[in-house]
Amino acid sequence: MAAQLSIFSENIRSADGLYSLNDLHKASGGLNKHSPRYWTTNEQTKELIAEIEKDGIPSISQKPRLGTWVCRELVFSYATRISPKFHLHVILAFDQMSNQSKPKQAIRSERMRCLPALTKGKTSYLTGRYTSDGRAVLAKRESPAFYPFAQVR
Repeated sequence: MAAQLSIFSENIRSADGLYSLNDLHKASGGLNKHSPRYWTTNEQTKELIAEIEKDGIPSISQKPRLGTWVCRELVFSYATRISPKFHLHVILAFDQMSNQSKPKQAIRSERMRCLPALTKGKTSYLTGRYTSDGRAVLAKRESPAFYPFAQVR
């Protein structure tokens, strides 16, 4: 099941990679001045649509009684026209939606503690560079830049 986009408790419908601009308008408060019809007639919006469609990406679909449906990039563009607060909520909603659809990581950082025990004796190139708890050892190097990813305590 795909993750659902929701902004201010308003579900935003999506179909074929396009999102309902009418649902976004409703989520933004539904003010007439923020109507999708005004946004789509804006010259800058037309230029952005043309730029996106150069790559052959379907970016907008307007159908009577179904409303206006736009690609992700145009959702962000529309949100900037509403307000900074709404724009931020749209960004966060997309981030949350994409994080929900990713599978859980197999190895978590707290489980990495067992890594040295698993690799002991199997990785000769690590000999002398790591302690038994997995921390890097500078091994008589004067510059800590030799191992920029770790600091020895």
